[in-house]
Amino acid sequence: SFSFTAGRFSALSSASSGTIVPEEADESAEKRPAVKLKLARVLYAYNDFEPALEMFDALVKSHPRSEQAVVAANLVVDVHNLRKDWPSLYDAARRYVDDPDLVRGRPELKTQLSRYGEYAKFALIQKLKEDVEAEEGDLSSVARGFEEFHREFPKSENADQALFNASVLYDKLGLKDRANGLRQRLLADYPDSELRSDVAFYLAKQHEQRTEYGKAAVAFRSFAREFPKDPRARDALYDASVFYAGTGQARTAVKVREEYLSTYGRKRRKSRSESAAVEFAIAQDLERGRRLGDAARAYAAFAKRYALDPLAFDAMWREAKVHRRLRRISTAEKVEGRILGTVLWMKKKGRRVPPNARRYASLVAYSRLDERFEKYRKSRLPTPNLRNPRPFQRALKQLARDRDKVIRRYEAIIKDYKQAEASIAALYRIARAWDVFSDAITKVRCPRGAGRDVCDVLRTRMEELSLPARDSAVEAYGVCVDRAAALETFTSHATRCARRLETVAPAQAPRVVEKIAAPRPAARLTGLQPGSLMLKRSGAAPEEKTASREVSQ
Repeated sequence: SFSFTAGRFSALSSASSGTIVPEEADESAEKRPAVKLKLARVLYAYNDFEPALEMFDALVKSHPRSEQAVVAANLVVDVHNLRKDWPSLYDAARRYVDDPDLVRGRPELKTQLSRYGEYAKFALIQKLKEDVEAEEGDLSSVARGFEEFHREFPKSENADQALFNASVLYDKLGLKDRANGLRQRLLADYPDSELRSDVAFYLAKQHEQRTEYGKAAVAFRSFAREFPKDPRARDALYDASVFYAGTGQARTAVKVREEYLSTYGRKRRKSRSESAAVEFAIAQDLERGRRLGDAARAYAAFAKRYALDPLAFDAMWREAKVHRRLRRISTAEKVEGRILGTVLWMKKKGRRVPPNARRYASLVAYSRLDERFEKYRKSRLPTPNLRNPRPFQRALKQLARDRDKVIRRYEAIIKDYKQAEASIAALYRIARAWDVFSDAITKVRCPRGAGRDVCDVLRTRMEELSLPARDSAVEAYGVCVDRAAALETFTSHATRCARRLETVAPAQAPRVVEKIAAPRPAARLTGLQPGSLMLKRSGAAPEEKTASREVSQ
């Protein structure tokens, strides 16, 4: 708002005082304005404003080139200002500004009267806004009023505020494009306006709300660069990096995140956790952008710089994944070994292990059993020698011992780490261990030269030997399915357990309960004439009443 003085105008102190001399007593025309001013000032001093205003205004009209007219004009606007009579103040100020005889050669007077006109106009619009809001009326007239103010006073110190207010009101009215047009004009025409930061930030937020994330990224970045001291600049630059990453512009996202770190610092204690999140996001952006070598180095640097941060385990896990994508298997295994070793050391020292670290360590420990399981899975029993069955018996006992070792290792994964994902995978492998043992027995070949009767007896015996293992496998698959449901961990291993259970023991497989869909009611037929769906008999149309009933049915 304008900073005008609400009290008496300063011209009063400069006006001379003295005895009132009637105009008839002064024969000099040059003294008439002074006499008229003195008469009006007496009324003004006693707050008799109405006749004083008439006399001041008459003085301005009749003697515009006199010095007394300057004082009179100022006192007129002063009275209207004291009374908060904004329409009269605006009318008087505009009339005097448009009077060439009054303002010619008097730039200060013209400027001051113009400012009073601006002030009155703005006050009128604000009063209109208050009245409309009190009546819950249409704010469009207020918005147009602010636009008219801007057109009339484009160089006013409040012109930018008028544009801003109009844009806010048009936004409330749902006229987004018109509001944005006014904001863009404010940014273009008033480079020194204090409202520029609010406007620029609002435009960026509006892009975000409209899910125009690419435009939002550009707008937030521009805001942070143009208004670096604004308290919103930090969040704006951070949001810009997120939107660049979200729209697939990984390279630009990395640059913006680096800009964020260089601007707000890595070493500040208060922002260290935030810096960690940003640096981790940089590594993710590099990975998304398929700059895998750079991503691996960024993850490694992060894990080293923020070794005590829980995200360090995420960084090591992602680094190992990237190395595997690059076919650097030995390097990936070293990084995974670092995860597992760190967790085991923390457990030994009685330190708290973050949940993500437990998960990654359990998956690493599980994956390290793959090679042993594959060796066990490929085990085969020798063909029995009917004359010397001991070698077969020893091989069968060894296979049972190998099975138990495999099962104990996977049971240790479940017991030591207590992680849902690794536990379900381990339960699947335990069930498969029983399957492998059972299959190895049933696939034993009949000895060469043995008769059909001997082979049938042997096959029957092998089936009997495999039954306990097969039952244990079915039980293990069932436990796997039940635990997956209880833990709500529906991984690929849980799916394999369910499918295997459906194959070997359909009766024990989980049932899928489906509801019978109720038929939808037939849609009403519209636009049909009575009887239009009826067949006519012998050229005679059916009765209208019957036809109408049939259609409704």
